[in-house]
Amino acid sequence: MRQGTPFRTLLLDAEGVSAVATRHLTVRRYLAAAAAHSARVAAPWTVLAETLHGSGRRAREHAVSRLSLVELTADHYRDAARLMDRASLGGRTIDALVVAAARTCEKPVVIVTSDPGDIKALIRGEPGIAVVAV
Repeated sequence: MRQGTPFRTLLLDAEGVSAVATRHLTVRRYLAAAAAHSARVAAPWTVLAETLHGSGRRAREHAVSRLSLVELTADHYRDAARLMDRASLGGRTIDALVVAAARTCEKPVVIVTSDPGDIKALIRGEPGIAVVAV
């Protein structure tokens, strides 16, 4: 999915949230596209543990306050486990939960991540989900 292509959900992992907080150019462009197309900008609840600590916390808290948070259910956790098994990526729980959340969001979905390799392995050609590296 190319930048500028309409999408319905922009889903951020922890580094995606950090990129919003630091006003990363690529993320700013995707946020503008999301606004132009009334797309949802969201992050799964689990990324909060990775984003709301350390230096720069205040800026990340502000970024999170502007997002829609995806509530994760037991089904998301089961799906994440299956995704990790399928991709042979044990220990990538947060990445797998981001993908599991994406699978339940309105498509097309763009996942913003600093870990595109693992995310792509987890989505493995899932239709309607694209990955953008930051």
